[in-house]
Amino acid sequence: MIRTLARPLLASSFAVDGVQMLLHSNKYSKDAKAVNSPLRSVIPAGYRSFIPKDPETTVRVVGTTKVVA
Repeated sequence: MIRTLARPLLASSFAVDGVQMLLHSNKYSKDAKAVNSPLRSVIPAGYRSFIPKDPETTVRVVGTTKVVA
């Protein structure tokens, strides 16, 4: 019974957060910029092209992933 309630409640928090990220992507872009730069310098050169250079695009990708998942 608890699992039946817990799974949708946990999923709803991710979905709501993802929608907020999509609606207000400019608010989250400063945080994404702080993560993008160090991340791009650490990962191998062949994989750097997979990470968007624009932090707002990164926010949109993460928000969409949260909503879809």
